[in-house]
Amino acid sequence: MEQKKNLLKKEGNRGITLVALVVTIVVLLILAGITITMLFSDSGIITKAREAAEATKNAQSDTEKGLKNLAEELELRLGEYDWKLNEDGTKVVNKNYPDGIEIGSYVKYDCTPVDGSKKSYISATGKNGADDQEFTTDYYKDKYWRVLGIDDKGQLLLISDESVYIDNKNNNKYELYELTGYENGIEELNTICDLYGHGKGATGGRMLTIEEVNKITGLNGNNIDGNGTKYGAGEIYEYENKVTYYWDGTDIPYYEYTDSKGELKSGKLEDDSYYTGEFGWYIEDTKTWKISRTPKTATETEKEEITTITSTYYDYNASNTDMQTTNPKLYEILFNRGDYWLNSYAVETNIDYAYWGIGCVKGSRVCANDPSSYLIRSNYEISGNRFAVRPVVSLKSNIKLEVDETTSPKNGCTVYNIV
Repeated sequence: MEQKKNLLKKEGNRGITLVALVVTIVVLLILAGITITMLFSDSGIITKAREAAEATKNAQSDTEKGLKNLAEELELRLGEYDWKLNEDGTKVVNKNYPDGIEIGSYVKYDCTPVDGSKKSYISATGKNGADDQEFTTDYYKDKYWRVLGIDDKGQLLLISDESVYIDNKNNNKYELYELTGYENGIEELNTICDLYGHGKGATGGRMLTIEEVNKITGLNGNNIDGNGTKYGAGEIYEYENKVTYYWDGTDIPYYEYTDSKGELKSGKLEDDSYYTGEFGWYIEDTKTWKISRTPKTATETEKEEITTITSTYYDYNASNTDMQTTNPKLYEILFNRGDYWLNSYAVETNIDYAYWGIGCVKGSRVCANDPSSYLIRSNYEISGNRFAVRPVVSLKSNIKLEVDETTSPKNGCTVYNIV
């Protein structure tokens, strides 16, 4: 009996051991399956490790790029890439282009805005005094620009090779008319020009200033011929001359001024057909037009002052400079390319009127405004003017340009692409 019990006990122990073994194996298989899944599934440890390694690599690359961009930005801010003119003013040079890029070179700059800004602008009658006139970047996006020089921030300056406006009615020119055109003209022209200053690599657009042209030519109102001759010397319209207008008891205004020799000059405005007992003038400080009518109190001995006007008009002929031999490509860009607007307001005093207008280039002449077609005159006689619009665009100073190997030089000038 005792022997039988021991046998049964041994058999019972054997049964428990097999079950435990089976359970252990099952558990191990489950654990192995879980482990394999954790290691090799799409969201497993190995996949995650690979992703983490790739993310680390990308982060490192992004960090390196960020540091490189930061270094370039710092160099940009510190002026390391600023463009400068070479000694004879025929090339622009900077850190990336030590051999320089020639003034007059052609650039394939696409003026289509990359920042999502507007592609067209309508200058309304309420701004220019004329009909609504529309400008679009689409018209000029495939046309050439020329290297003009550098701006005051050390950026590369381009000017449109052609007029940017097309309108058969106005013969491809933008019209400004009367007092409205005078008051808003430069603001409108700069708005139009900025439309083209948001393409790849650009920082903005504007119209060319008369001061920039003066700097290029070396001429201005105090030096119209390179010999220090002042515009209108000795005349009522001498540059910066101050002329005071009076009523003297008649319907014709009376003027007085001291000429450059210190002599007092005076007289009545000569062409009385312009006046019917009133004299008008524009006040720049308050941007208002004021009219004075013949007072009953004024007499020849008790003149009544109307106003004092400083003559800011001048013009000169750029062909009188040596630019055509020393810098012919720059001369070709600016002059004898048709008439176009410049950024300048000016008034000219004279013995029969005073008139106000906006500057322009006419052939080889540089005018503080156009005397042949004023915008407004002192008897409020109004007129208008039409000139082309040629924007200037500034490119970032670290812009990359490469020679366009597929395009032959134009007019002896290299053609570049913006990289």
